[in-house]
Parts: sequence; C-alpha cells; structure tokens
Amino acid sequence: MVKCGINGFGRLGRKLLRVCIEREIDIVAINDVNMSADYMAYLLMYDSTHGRFKGHIKVQDDVLEVNDQKIKVYKESDPKEIPWYSEEAEYIFEATGLFTTTEKAAQHFNGGAKKVIIAASSPDAPIIMYGINTDDYNSSMKVIATGTGGAVCAAAILKEENPAELRKYTVCYLIIPHVL
Repeated sequence: MVKCGINGFGRLGRKLLRVCIEREIDIVAINDVNMSADYMAYLLMYDSTHGRFKGHIKVQDDVLEVNDQKIKVYKESDPKEIPWYSEEAEYIFEATGLFTTTEKAAQHFNGGAKKVIIAASSPDAPIIMYGINTDDYNSSMKVIATGTGGAVCAAAILKEENPAELRKYTVCYLIIPHVL
C-alpha cells in the first residue's frame, strides 16, 4: 500500500484525511505549522464544515490515531524540513495553499516524497481534474495540481456542453491560466 502525507490541516487537509480514511488510503504523516496533534484531533472530531467525525480519534504525544491508523504529526514551516522519509510517505497532498508552484511543491522531495499533489490550482503544474482530463495524467509527472472546486465544476459543465472545445477554455472561479 502506498503511504501518503498531508501538508496543511485546514479545511482541505481535514477533508483529504476523511476521504483517505474512508477509502483505506494510508496517511502516515500530517504537517501543519500551527496545530498540535490535540488541536488536529479536536478539529477533525468537531468540524464545522464537514460535520462530526464518526470514527475513533486518540492522541498520544505527537501521534494522531484515527480509527487505529497512527499518523505522525509535524510542525515544520519549510517543506524541505518535513521528514516524510521517516514515515515512508511517498505521495504528499499539499493542502496549505502556500506551495502551489512546481518549484515550491517540489521542496517536499527533499524530505523523501516521490510525488506531490497540490490541492489547488497552480500557475505552472499540470492540472489534472478527475473525470475531466484524467487521461492527460502521466506517471512520470512528479508534481500535479487538482484545480479548485470552482474550476472542476465549471470544467464538468463545459465538457458536457461542448466536449470538442473543452481544451480551449480556461476557468477557475473565473480564470485559471492554461488549465484545460
């Protein structure tokens, strides 16, 4: 099983963790410079956006345990300093909103990451939207972005309305350069 990490435990990071837990994707580390493991547990349990978590959460030192899955918690501000290798995390979900360029997201490689998925739009990383341009994904891509929720919704509508013209459009909230 591939081991993953999450950088940033705000609204997107918490949702990513929930989805990964539901789909039995192994999250082994979370980094958030502003949160302790105790605060992460509280926000996950009583999330005002996603609702109350219906699983088991426990904290011991700097380890968050969610449904018997142990997740190491780090508080590094510099992605180059996050020791993903120590938990064998290969895929990193970049959910801070701060490291959205290929160059900034690639700093996770210093800590042992093999691939980085930016949970936002990016000015230069390939944007792969599930169900929209998933076929454009190539396993040699080391850094990709997912686009924003608004971009995914708009792209889905454009795909239905005029699939032959989809790649000519640029959207995100209103504009994402070079997305499609």
